[in-house]
Amino acid sequence: MNPISPLVDRIKTRVHSAGQQVPPVVLVVLLVFGLSIAPLGVAGQAQTPSTGQEVDQSTAQTVDYDPISEELIALAGVDLDTEPDISAAAREAAETGASEGIERAEARGVTPTPDAEEAVIAASVHAAAQKQDASVDQIQSASAGGSHGALLQSQTANVTQLQSAVYGAAAGSLSQSQDANVTQIQNAAYGAAHGSVAQHQDATVSQLQYAAIGGAAGAAHGAAQSQTATVTQIQEAAQGGTYGALVQQQDVAVDQRQAAAFGAAGGGTEQPVEDPKKVQEASMAAATGALIQSQDATVSQIQAAARGACVGILSQSQQVTIIQIQIITQSAATGAISQHQEASVVQIQSAAQGASLGTATLTQQQEVSIEQTQSQTQRAAADTVRISVENNVQQSTVIINEARSVAETPDAEEPDEPDEPEELRSLSVSVDNGSITIENPNDVAVIVTITSETTDEDVSLTLPAGESVTESLPPGEYTLTAETEDGRSVDLSGEESLSVTIEEDVQEPLDLTVSDEGTNVSITNPGDDDVVVFAENDDERELSVPAGETVTETLAPGTWTLTGETDADRPVTLNGEEELPIEVEDTEPDADDENGTVAGSVTDVDTGEPIDGATVSVQDTDSSATTDADGAYTIDGVPTDGQTVVADADGYEDDSQAVTVEPDETVTVDFELQVTETDTEEADSEDTDAENGTEANGDESTGEGVNETDEDSEDVDGEAENGENATEAAENGEESNGAETTSDEETGDEEEVDEEEADEEEVDEEEADEEEADEEEVDEEEVDEEEVEEEEADEEGAEEEEADEEEAEEEEADEEEAEEEEADEEEAEEEEADEEEADEEEADEEEVDEEEEEE
Repeated sequence: MNPISPLVDRIKTRVHSAGQQVPPVVLVVLLVFGLSIAPLGVAGQAQTPSTGQEVDQSTAQTVDYDPISEELIALAGVDLDTEPDISAAAREAAETGASEGIERAEARGVTPTPDAEEAVIAASVHAAAQKQDASVDQIQSASAGGSHGALLQSQTANVTQLQSAVYGAAAGSLSQSQDANVTQIQNAAYGAAHGSVAQHQDATVSQLQYAAIGGAAGAAHGAAQSQTATVTQIQEAAQGGTYGALVQQQDVAVDQRQAAAFGAAGGGTEQPVEDPKKVQEASMAAATGALIQSQDATVSQIQAAARGACVGILSQSQQVTIIQIQIITQSAATGAISQHQEASVVQIQSAAQGASLGTATLTQQQEVSIEQTQSQTQRAAADTVRISVENNVQQSTVIINEARSVAETPDAEEPDEPDEPEELRSLSVSVDNGSITIENPNDVAVIVTITSETTDEDVSLTLPAGESVTESLPPGEYTLTAETEDGRSVDLSGEESLSVTIEEDVQEPLDLTVSDEGTNVSITNPGDDDVVVFAENDDERELSVPAGETVTETLAPGTWTLTGETDADRPVTLNGEEELPIEVEDTEPDADDENGTVAGSVTDVDTGEPIDGATVSVQDTDSSATTDADGAYTIDGVPTDGQTVVADADGYEDDSQAVTVEPDETVTVDFELQVTETDTEEADSEDTDAENGTEANGDESTGEGVNETDEDSEDVDGEAENGENATEAAENGEESNGAETTSDEETGDEEEVDEEEADEEEVDEEEADEEEADEEEVDEEEVDEEEVEEEEADEEGAEEEEADEEEAEEEEADEEEAEEEEADEEEAEEEEADEEEADEEEADEEEVDEEEEEE
């Protein structure tokens, strides 16, 4: 039985697993011609994936580009020489945004001419006029981003090129205003304008405008869909896609360039990528590759090839170099678009994505030359598209996995042909910001000689295989030539001898602001580029500072040296210095510096006498001291800040005070303690008992004297009675003894009664004392109330006197005013009388004169 091509077998398996039937006729064709369409290698040898298993891969976004393309082409057809029909609000927003962009460019060292400023403002207004349903903030952001990005690359661009780039970038980003936010719009416009003007020497005005629209729209669209792209990533994707769409010099239609820029920029923003530089390279290569064999391809196919290739490689961006990104991405897009004749957008995009992903994986598994990388990627994309078309496979996951599998399967090694050295690829040369970057895509090292046209000094650079070198050069004209170590000539940008011009770098270095407080170091990045700051002492730290943000990091105590550079390897300054030394201080103070001292005295509040042996302690600490005979104490080592100090002495109420303890300072805390209430009552009770005891003893003594007198009297009487009645006494001896016993009992009862009476008297005295004290307290309160009433009366009297005085003064003022008015009236009356008298005299004189005249 004839073997079936592993490629066909895998497609058949995946198609069935995806629920799609392969037409029987197709299967017959595959059985017959299976060997001829097997993955390229040793003829007839079955190839299997190097991983030994099928790998599923998330698909890139499939974009319905045809309606988008119609809108973008319409935007590119606007005549910028006509007066736009625009609302006053939209015009103001566009002009304000463009002015902001001009100011930002000036802050970076660019000095635009008045014509250039007028051109970018006019272009912004035209862009706003095409999308007046966008918000004022969106219009302002698009205008600011486009103007800023274009002016940074405007040293040799003319006014028309600037206007086309700014218009294209702003209009393209605003075309996505229904989904993209102001940040995404602004940065998409910035990147597209920057990439467009950077290629102004090799492109027409129309190409610049179309590519800028496509790159800005693609980046804004992709960022709005993913919502994971960073500010710098959006800028780099738009810049790379726009720039790459303008690289190809062959006969490529402007709408195809626009589509390539859109797809590549969109692919660059579809997933988060740590290194923005790789985003730019991937987007640029994707756009370039999609246009290489695109003469008859539709715009949807071109954007799909660029998007798929870019998404695929960026999913593996951490494992591949810049050179690998360029070659794999461009080859994947080229291979996929080469089979465009009957391929669908899904087939082209998925094959490009899978091929770039697979080759990136292959480069991690084994050493692969640059030539092998290019051919492996292109073949995998082209073969997968072709087989998918032949079998009508439309499942993107199936196509991605198949292209990846083919790309991961290396070609069979060809026999060595020492007589035919491998063909050398042209070096890529780019000039930007006063430096020249040269990339070597070959498998051998290349030596580049840079000859200055103004000096006799030559610069020689050695580029290892597959690597790039950036060299800063002073302004001037230079000629570049290159050759391998064995003397073979290597082209530079397609020419044996390349002339380049290094213009004066007018951009001021980006200056970051650094401040430190203790071990916290804050770095503010006011620019539009992300920056990496390197902090070095015995250790080395890398601090990422995104554009327009402030980052605070904790550094170990010691002396650090800070340097920085943008993601594009452009040096920056920190507080105006290229190398900024900072001293990070230890915020942990010494134990001695943390402590203070509490000292003072403890006395009796009533007597003022010092209290010896009182304990003074700081609450919630182990710090305490005992007062001496003078009542003084000192507590050292007290923690700083707010503390509560407590004084305690036997027989006294505890007292506490809240104090603030400062480091290495002494705070004085004196206590006046009150004798406890229980001790006071006991002392009063003892005094009362002593007084009562004295009175009681006196009574008892008196009582005993009285009793003794009575007893003596009784004895005398008894003796007399006994003398007279001796016989009777003898007879009644027992009765007498009984009487004596009774007398003793009566005496005991009398003493008990005396004691009870003494106790009752003591109670009565205590009650009397309490009543007297209450009466004194009442008297004192009454006196206080009387004093208060007297003070209030005095105050009221004073107020009344003051009111009387004010009233008297007012009455006096009224009288004076009345007198003045009366005097004025009298004076007026006198003047009036004088005037009447004068009038009468004048009349008399006139009458006399008349009489005399009559006479």
